[in-house]
Amino acid sequence: CSDDPHRPAYHALPPRAWTNEPHGLIHFGGQYHLFYQKNPNGPYWGHIHWGHMTSSDLYRWTEMPVALSPEPGPDSEGCWSGSVIEYQGKLAVLYTAGDGHRSTICLALSEDGLHITKHQGNPVIPEPPQGHEFPDFRDPFVWREGETYYLIIGSAIKEKGGTALLYRSKDLVTWGYRKPLHVGDRESSGVFWEMPIFIKVGDQHALIVCEVPGRASYWVGSWKDETFVPKSACPQ
Repeated sequence: CSDDPHRPAYHALPPRAWTNEPHGLIHFGGQYHLFYQKNPNGPYWGHIHWGHMTSSDLYRWTEMPVALSPEPGPDSEGCWSGSVIEYQGKLAVLYTAGDGHRSTICLALSEDGLHITKHQGNPVIPEPPQGHEFPDFRDPFVWREGETYYLIIGSAIKEKGGTALLYRSKDLVTWGYRKPLHVGDRESSGVFWEMPIFIKVGDQHALIVCEVPGRASYWVGSWKDETFVPKSACPQ
């Protein structure tokens, strides 16, 4: 309720039900759009949708209709975390789809930022790379360099540690696997990475991940010719 002393007053806050993992913050169509994991059925985890809020100033937020909902097919058990980018004047969503048996990567597009349509050919990445044996594969993060789109997916290399798997595309539909962007060490950065983010900071790049188990970590280094070279093997 509004008079709850523990309710945040200066943050985007959904009105009710299960909420976690904000993602996909973007300025599109004259507004800021923020998405998040939502279960509209109640205050408990499961049957995840994409909640949606908009703002003109990052201060006052308006709750919008649910952006993505589970449907029969690859996301029948949930539309899980992902990221958002502008593509040819449209808002494009790359998200993790779960059907109760496996995770895949799906695409959805919107002309106005409010009405989002799933790509008919989903999933656009149906499985991990050939020979990749780790079962967890989720949380795509997408960015653009010139006419090329890159995407990383949180996963791990068995007996080694967490990784972010690097892909490349020209149209957000056909993706080619390149290689692991970086591979961690089980002892220093966890057995699995989720929610990876790769951003430019000045003339350097930063890889930020959520380790499983435990904490958020990052590496800073150079990025050239699809190769990330961190300054240190150990995360910050």
